[in-house]
Amino acid sequence: MEVLLLDNEGLMHTTLEFKLQKAGMVPVYINQADEVTDVIKGRDIAIAILDLDIEKSDVEMMLTVCESGANNAIPVLGITSLEDEEQILYWLHKGIHDFIAKPYKTSEIIIRIKKALSAIEVKS
Repeated sequence: MEVLLLDNEGLMHTTLEFKLQKAGMVPVYINQADEVTDVIKGRDIAIAILDLDIEKSDVEMMLTVCESGANNAIPVLGITSLEDEEQILYWLHKGIHDFIAKPYKTSEIIIRIKKALSAIEVKS
């Protein structure tokens, strides 16, 4: 199972790679939202995780591309240090499946991925 990670700063790369691989997942990293369309072509991306602290337009682009995924919509988890409840509700309303607050535990991300994918399977 491939997990798409958008992280401008590269912090997720170092902290998540080992845990994702240990859980049987393959991390696919991008540094800019405009790479997402090319990266998901011909891949079987199960879920996307992105840092919500990037440009708002980049988050919106990711959501748009993931919602219109090649075979099925790709659920998106957002990682954020935002403490503004209205901002978090805004992104949930716009299509973020769930959010994880920084600082996060890598084990929490694995649990949230599995939870999100289980919810998608139930809907299918």
